[in-house]
Amino acid sequence: MSDPNLNPMPSRPDRRADWSALLTPDGPWLPLIYLGFFFAGWAWRPPAIDEALWSLGGVAVFLAVYVYAVRRGGLVLVPAAVVASVIGFAIIPWNVGGFVFLAFAGAMLARLPHSLPRSILFGILAASIIAAGLYWSIAWWLIAAVLAVAAMATAGSAWGVYRLERERQSAARQARVEAEATEAERQRIARDLHDLLGHTLTLVTLKADLAGKLMDRDPEAARRELADLAAASRQALGEVREAVSGLRHRPLGDALQSGKAALEAAGIKVHLVVSDTLPEGKTATVFAMAVRECVTNILRHAHAKVVRINFIDRGGLYWLDVLDDGRGGAEIGQGGLRGIYDRAEPMGGFITVENKLQGTHISMMLPDPETEE
Repeated sequence: MSDPNLNPMPSRPDRRADWSALLTPDGPWLPLIYLGFFFAGWAWRPPAIDEALWSLGGVAVFLAVYVYAVRRGGLVLVPAAVVASVIGFAIIPWNVGGFVFLAFAGAMLARLPHSLPRSILFGILAASIIAAGLYWSIAWWLIAAVLAVAAMATAGSAWGVYRLERERQSAARQARVEAEATEAERQRIARDLHDLLGHTLTLVTLKADLAGKLMDRDPEAARRELADLAAASRQALGEVREAVSGLRHRPLGDALQSGKAALEAAGIKVHLVVSDTLPEGKTATVFAMAVRECVTNILRHAHAKVVRINFIDRGGLYWLDVLDDGRGGAEIGQGGLRGIYDRAEPMGGFITVENKLQGTHISMMLPDPETEE
């Protein structure tokens, strides 16, 4: 019976360290209470010594097979069910309670995955119970009772396996969700560190280079640049803390002015036009990160001389335009601009990059959350 559907893994019980968990209704051990039916007949007809010894020996063999089979799981449950049936048929002639072992055979088969071979085995077991009852001239109502007990044991075992499988699947889903959340947080921190620190560290480099050039001919100006460098370093430390903690909301006006100052420190002429109304919260944060990313790219790659930054409120839509006269070549790609795009898209916005004959035009739009509501 090598049906591929009889995968032994799904039928394995949950091996928990807590023994009390084994006695739950879904566990494999609680059905052992059905053994009480086997010994019930002894209450009004005490067995002979040899009968009692053979019966207790059969029970001992059954318990050993049952414990091994339900702990091992898989196809070993099939021969274990056969052994239980044989013990039952051997005992039935002097103790009709032997039918209970046939009920246990059904319970063990129920721990296999649902398949056609398993259904056939159930049919064979039911037919065997009926045939044995007829062969030993057992009353029809007793045969029906045995079939009912076997059905209850089988259904209970199948339900327990189903519940345990559901619990495993739920735990697996929860673990997958936690892993995905951890990975998303890791990517967020990496993206934030790139977006936040790229601008600041570029400014630190510029200030340090400028201070080194001014050290001999203008010590006072060099000291001012070093003071700015120290302030930028403290800002970078704060930004790292913000990125790790997730507290990333910051005023857009500060980012615009900081970007303007960084560009001017590099000798670039800046035209800054800002509307009277600026967004707040997450919208402001995304725009602030976009400004920082654009400024950082210009400082690192553009070799521009003039930059124009426009931020406009167009009645429910916020627009940011950054234009430079550098060498162009910017693209969304997989870097910082991709991170800004990934933030803007879920908010109903977008960012575009247009490389002109001379220079680059980056445009970004986000809707006003209050207008959307």
